[in-house]
Amino acid sequence: MIVRSLRSALTLAVLLVSPAAFAAGHYTVSVRLAHRGEAFAAPTMVVEAGKPAAVATSGSDAYSLAVTVVPRPDGKLRVSSTVQSAHGRMAPVLVVQPGEPATVSVGDLSLALVVARDGR
Repeated sequence: MIVRSLRSALTLAVLLVSPAAFAAGHYTVSVRLAHRGEAFAAPTMVVEAGKPAAVATSGSDAYSLAVTVVPRPDGKLRVSSTVQSAHGRMAPVLVVQPGEPATVSVGDLSLALVVARDGR
């Protein structure tokens, strides 16, 4: 009986601190991709918390972008992304406040984003 209660308590504790426990809702992610300061893409996508979303294009400014947003217990958001483009590639992980802009650059390639809670 004590073992079963302890096992139940541990299972509950793991669920309460796991990323999946905080992964609720949707987020609107607005991105600006730039090369040498000149924007070449500005996608906006609605993503489900904890699940990757992706977009890709072809042509001279071809790119693919994958984004995953995971809410943290402190109210901030962990945003993992992967960018592959004709201008370079990067895979930054940022911790952002909802609604606040964030930017990261690798060489001549930069990614700026704003993540907002979606009211779905």
